[in-house]
Amino acid sequence: MEVIRRASHAGSWYTDNPRKLEEELDGWLSAAGLPKSSDVRGVIAPHAGYSYSGRAAAYAFGNIDPTNIMQRVNAILARLVWLLSCWEVES
Repeated sequence: MEVIRRASHAGSWYTDNPRKLEEELDGWLSAAGLPKSSDVRGVIAPHAGYSYSGRAAAYAFGNIDPTNIMQRVNAILARLVWLLSCWEVES
C-alpha cells in the first residue's frame, strides 16, 4: 500500500480544495508567461502562503523545464553526498 503524507498546510497557507489549488497555480504560471528553459540552474522564490506570494513564486518557477528536474536533483544529491563524506565530525 502506498503511503501518502497528509498536506499539513492545506486550508491555511493554501486552499484545501484541490481543483481550486490547481486553477490558482496554473493561472499564476500562465500569467507569468515565461518560456520553459533547460538552462535554469536554480531559483530564489518566496515561500509564504500562496495568497501572499503565489504570483511572485510563479515568476521564479515559471521557466523551469520539468523534464530536466530529476536529472538535476540526482546531480545535486550526488554532490551533497560527496560533500558530507568530506566532513570529519569530532567526537
